[in-house]
Amino acid sequence: MSYIINSAYEESFFSKLRESVEEQILAIQIGNKNLEDLAPCIKDIVTSLYNEYETEIEISNDDKKYWQMPSNPKILIIGEEQHLKKNDILGIAKSFNISKDQIDCLLDYNKIGNYNFGVLEYSGTYSDIIFGANPHSTIDKDCFSSITEKIKQNQTKYPKLHLLRVNNSSGELKLTKTGLKQALQDTRLYKYTTKN
Repeated sequence: MSYIINSAYEESFFSKLRESVEEQILAIQIGNKNLEDLAPCIKDIVTSLYNEYETEIEISNDDKKYWQMPSNPKILIIGEEQHLKKNDILGIAKSFNISKDQIDCLLDYNKIGNYNFGVLEYSGTYSDIIFGANPHSTIDKDCFSSITEKIKQNQTKYPKLHLLRVNNSSGELKLTKTGLKQALQDTRLYKYTTKN
């Protein structure tokens, strides 16, 4: 597991890291610390900086993922309105201090199939996409079985994907109050706003 830092934050991250390590070296030079204390201190410094930058850093096992928070992040919620109306969605979002201006909804099942999902690649607007029920046949799914599968297989290109499944990880997709509440707590936008 490694820390992958978006280039927009790299200079700031390494500047703070260099400054902190230099302070530790100075403490060793003036005799306040021993040289063998340096390695654990550096690990603590990196962990602390990681926590500070956690919304701009993706923890990745394959060393390929990175992501940067848009300047005015929003969440796109996609799913059939039959189970959860837009006002219900906005009310639930409000309970997490997410304003209606930070939520876009695509709830018409027929319009979902014709939506240009290509505009979400490298999105400067959305931090997260939450999916409920949606058509398997959409115009941008390419060779994938569904648009959700395409996004899942290409997460470095898209906002963070949240699938609202009923009962378990293999259940049908469906917008529900419980599922939406759980997904909102896991969104980058929510984590970013509660941190700042």
